[in-house]
Amino acid sequence: MDQKPRQIAAGILFEWDAGLGFAENLLRKHISRSRLSSADRRMVQEIVYGVIRNMALLDAWIDSTARQPPGNTRSRSLLRLGFYQLGLMDRIPDHAAVHETVAAARRFGLHSQAGFINALLRRFVREKVMFMDQWEAWKRDQPAIGYSHPAWLIEKWQNQWSDAATRTLCQWNQSPPPVYARWNPMGGSLNDLLEQWKKEDLSFEEASFPWSDAHSIFAIKNISGSLAETESFLQGRFYVQDPSTLLAVSLLGPVTEDCLLDAFVAGVRSGFAMLPASVASATSRDGATLTAQPDGSVLASGTNPKS
Repeated sequence: MDQKPRQIAAGILFEWDAGLGFAENLLRKHISRSRLSSADRRMVQEIVYGVIRNMALLDAWIDSTARQPPGNTRSRSLLRLGFYQLGLMDRIPDHAAVHETVAAARRFGLHSQAGFINALLRRFVREKVMFMDQWEAWKRDQPAIGYSHPAWLIEKWQNQWSDAATRTLCQWNQSPPPVYARWNPMGGSLNDLLEQWKKEDLSFEEASFPWSDAHSIFAIKNISGSLAETESFLQGRFYVQDPSTLLAVSLLGPVTEDCLLDAFVAGVRSGFAMLPASVASATSRDGATLTAQPDGSVLASGTNPKS
């Protein structure tokens, strides 16, 4: 029987809680094995990342609701999943969130805990206004809980800035990051990439930053599946890359015929694409060297040279 989105999300969270992998890798593994629609894939991703991103808040809600809060068990993971849907996902009806979360508990053999989970979720529904007011109070008075940030980090920021500035930073830090793609000139022309994106039904718009080249960075607006599984990505036509990573190259300011040592990238080809075409060569930490040729091509040579 095919699993439903919340069951897949629960399975991923169980494995993540057990330290069996990074969330991104677990998502890719489980979603690739499923037959979910694009919308359901996005739901699984939103639930998994949302639960992890707001874990301190969700745990505080659980602990304040249950007379005997569960430990770090699958029951707690399912309660996090349910509370996240009820409190932070506006488009999901409350009854659907409760029913499907309880069904997931039974699907994973937690029959004795299903009634407990059902009772706590239904209490959240009945007293949602109180829970949401409590969240606002935590944001103001206990930002480590309200924004699910480490207490030591909140204290450090409050000592450095004002409480209001700390809350603003926490709010920004909790926002899902935009996805940016950077055209790889070595993977084909820009026009070919944009045409391929249209065929792959990707919605995008050009993004401009003071330190980036024109027509090189694009914000991806919708992803029907995994961006890493698109043909354009598999063909090496673009990188998934935060624009801030280009700032280091801009600050370095390499000029014509400079030779650079990249001490951080263990494969210089992707790093080389960030450099101006006029730079003569770049060498990675593992000794691979890429050299710009007069015709604009790149010659790769050398590995692990003796120091």
